[in-house]
Amino acid sequence: MTDLFLKVLNLSFSATWVVLAVVAARLWFRLPLLNSLASMTGSMTCSASLAALIQTAGTNDVVSTYAATYPIALVNMVLVMQLLAKL
Repeated sequence: MTDLFLKVLNLSFSATWVVLAVVAARLWFRLPLLNSLASMTGSMTCSASLAALIQTAGTNDVVSTYAATYPIALVNMVLVMQLLAKL
């Protein structure tokens, strides 16, 4: 029972940050919903999510937002891992 509770708690924390990021992208940057979701999948470097988003949207317009976010997220992940390795 404790394992199930911890899994649900972890999923709720993750979902909360995803929802907050999409709302922030919609309000501050005035991005359409599909573009804000594409930037979120780019920040998580998740190509499978991009494929699902393209299929759902029925267009490749979301790829440019993903492509703009992906390299920044990848460089940040490498830098953070380098810093954590030195701690």
